[in-house]
Amino acid sequence: MRTNYDTVVPRKKFTIRKKRDSLLIYRNTAGSNGKERWRNIMDAIRIGIIADYSPKNRYHVATQNSLLHAGDSLKLAVEPLWMDTDTLDNDAAEARLRSCDALFGGTSSPYRSMEGALRSIRFAREQGWPFIGT
Repeated sequence: MRTNYDTVVPRKKFTIRKKRDSLLIYRNTAGSNGKERWRNIMDAIRIGIIADYSPKNRYHVATQNSLLHAGDSLKLAVEPLWMDTDTLDNDAAEARLRSCDALFGGTSSPYRSMEGALRSIRFAREQGWPFIGT
């Protein structure tokens, strides 16, 4: 069966399809029920930043600006989503983390909730979610 795609690269959480002139990346946003739901993340990518945001913290401002700058360079809309650690130390945290395409462990030490920060790292490790930490 022939498709209009030159290449299809299946991944655990992503499928990359390369058309002749563009790259499409789809994200499996399946919930805990296991049903697959795919959405094109090339429209906008949501990065969950795990840190207790303060506009007075210059590192937080720099983190936000660097993600937006990288998106501009890649011609990709980036939606940074700050997730305070004290909102991630309960059972509803997994749903919030799943709403992001990738997670970024931001600066903030000491966190208001070390349990919330560790829970998000554990989620990324166990679910194979893209994660980078500082």
